[in-house]
Amino acid sequence: MSIADLKVRLADVQGVETLTMGLEAGRIMLRWGAGYSALVDAAASDADIEAAIRNAIKLPAVFLIQDKPAAIATPAPSSGVSSTVNNPASAGASVKALMEDHVRMMGDIHNAQLRILESSLARQRETVAGAVGKVAEKIDGQTEDFLAIMGQFANDLGYAMARPSDYSPEVVALICARMAEGESLRSVCRSDEMPALDCLPLVG
Repeated sequence: MSIADLKVRLADVQGVETLTMGLEAGRIMLRWGAGYSALVDAAASDADIEAAIRNAIKLPAVFLIQDKPAAIATPAPSSGVSSTVNNPASAGASVKALMEDHVRMMGDIHNAQLRILESSLARQRETVAGAVGKVAEKIDGQTEDFLAIMGQFANDLGYAMARPSDYSPEVVALICARMAEGESLRSVCRSDEMPALDCLPLVG
């Protein structure tokens, strides 16, 4: 998006008509109005740039040091007296104050971004918690149906569960007699009066 397009989309932002865009340390620096600025990645989308500008105007303006500080006026030299810089201590104090304000403002911007991030993460947690809760409720609601189905299944197979599981020499003799007549062991164990196949210790 061009500067002109940004100015159109952000026409409601005060001072946006002075918007400038430059590259600093591989990132895009946006400046506008009375000391407002925003820094975004070089690969930022149009939406990211617009969001950065709108977030920046929610905070006090940051007055950055000019690229070329104004020259300090010096008095006209008089005969026999060399010219000196007017009050260098005061100029140094002004620069220090500007830098302190800049650091404080950058801290405010950082804190504002952290609050936005915390709010976004909180919404994500609420969404996940709600979804997990609904899944748990769905599973809990289906538990009774599942138990009812399993109960009916157990009732239908009750005759098999009631079959004898113990064996005795008489039962072994009867099994052997039926197998001698050509019947398979699996077929013999299907009989209600016989133990189940997996209950015989001689079957691996």
